[in-house]
Amino acid sequence: MSTQLKDRLKRIYAAIGETIQEDPSEFKTVIQRKHGNTFTASVDFRGDFTNEQLVNLALSAVHNVANLKDHLKRWEKQNIKNSSQVDDAIRQSEALQIIIDMSNYDKHGPPRDDGLSGKGPQLTNIRRNLILKGSTGGDDKPGEVTFKPFDSTPVAFPGSAVVVTGDVVDKASKRLGDLLGYLKDGVSAWEDLMKKLGFTLETNC
Repeated sequence: MSTQLKDRLKRIYAAIGETIQEDPSEFKTVIQRKHGNTFTASVDFRGDFTNEQLVNLALSAVHNVANLKDHLKRWEKQNIKNSSQVDDAIRQSEALQIIIDMSNYDKHGPPRDDGLSGKGPQLTNIRRNLILKGSTGGDDKPGEVTFKPFDSTPVAFPGSAVVVTGDVVDKASKRLGDLLGYLKDGVSAWEDLMKKLGFTLETNC
């Protein structure tokens, strides 16, 4: 069972990894207007993905993070008497509450109540964005985008990535945060719990 849980965690890493693209080769610049020395250009970071494909990628990551709850609770029941550490970890993590609520919303539709988080969260505006990573100090340069628009050379953004993300909103459509941030915080909460339960983790996302 412990091996299965570690495999589940690796599947979570893989699902989140599918939402991140660090290779710029697929992205091309598009000249929108050129008049003499004046031009406008854009880069479409969507690639060839349809709206439906982006939604599937985002929700696959959400479901993978959320579904670890049931597997951990089963392991806990079998191995630790009168333990509530899984439920405690969820109560202490807003990210896990939000992710589990969004997963349930996608599987079962709008809840009768506002879910574990009490906010009735939903995922909207799913998209593919360029994330620039800034300098870490020393001789490192801040994240940057460079490209040659006239020959449609692929963009290059050292140290940065294109990610599938979206806006997480509450039942009143007020923005709560960014999907990728919730996913990473949720995974960190699961990792902390598994270490507390005695698991040795070899990798992380």
